[in-house]
Amino acid sequence: MNESVKIVVSCHAYRPTLPPDLFELIHAGRAIAANALPDIRGDDSGENISAKNRSYCELTAIYWAWKNLSELDNPDYVGLFHYRRLFDLISTDPVIRDFHNFSSKTIKRFGWSADLASKVCTGYDLILPYSEQLVNKMNRPTSLVGNYGEYHHQEDIELAIDIVKARYPAHITAINSAVNGRASYRYNMFIMKRELFSRYAEFIFSILSEVEAQIDMSKYEDDYQRRVFGFLAERLMNIFIAIENDIKPLKIKEVPVVYGQFNTSFKARVRRSLIYWAKRAGVRLFHSEKYVEIGIGKWLLWQRWR
Repeated sequence: MNESVKIVVSCHAYRPTLPPDLFELIHAGRAIAANALPDIRGDDSGENISAKNRSYCELTAIYWAWKNLSELDNPDYVGLFHYRRLFDLISTDPVIRDFHNFSSKTIKRFGWSADLASKVCTGYDLILPYSEQLVNKMNRPTSLVGNYGEYHHQEDIELAIDIVKARYPAHITAINSAVNGRASYRYNMFIMKRELFSRYAEFIFSILSEVEAQIDMSKYEDDYQRRVFGFLAERLMNIFIAIENDIKPLKIKEVPVVYGQFNTSFKARVRRSLIYWAKRAGVRLFHSEKYVEIGIGKWLLWQRWR
């Protein structure tokens, strides 16, 4: 018998068209939205934290799925995608690719069918995006904490880690390994066995609830930084996996991410296509507000300060 899979798709400004036997579209943050997205569920029914969407981001959809799993018919596997970021269930190419619509051709190209999703999941505990190397703004290797501190308030991730260590003292070595690691799973995207999903949600929301009780939200300088709990959850996923692996090794499969580019200009599409093929060829491209670098593998070809 095929394993049943249900993937929640977090939506807030766009309603994609996807096969309903595999996907459950959820309007994340509907409780505070000016207008409801038509013909899909909101994350404001049943037990929910929809009103916290501005700081919890797609986690409000994850919370809804956790607390209202029977609404999804209690599938064997539960997943979370974004309306613009989805897994490619066919390719093994780790470089992120673009797509521009949800046509039947696109759906077939990336394997977005219930049957194929079931085959991909069978035999695994957890499906994740390919891990990505952690770097600082100078494109140099850094840790989970160092990477977070480059872009957000470092004291927040340090607080979260302290809380995890206090709650899981038997797994300090595994936690430190994840914290000091040089690679990370990103995007809060996954497909995992139902029982593992329940443990993940309990872990994430119990930690974040305690962090929320201890931080001053007024310190965040803009709406982007106020998405703090979504950012923290990305890093906490890696720590959760380390703890679970310490208890019993997980069977993990990594798959590519594809990115929806809607209403983009021809010039923008060509640019992103060139970047994709350059990466496929092994060219290393990096840029920040201060620094640009081009290389091949470990070899640095060109760099410039802005």
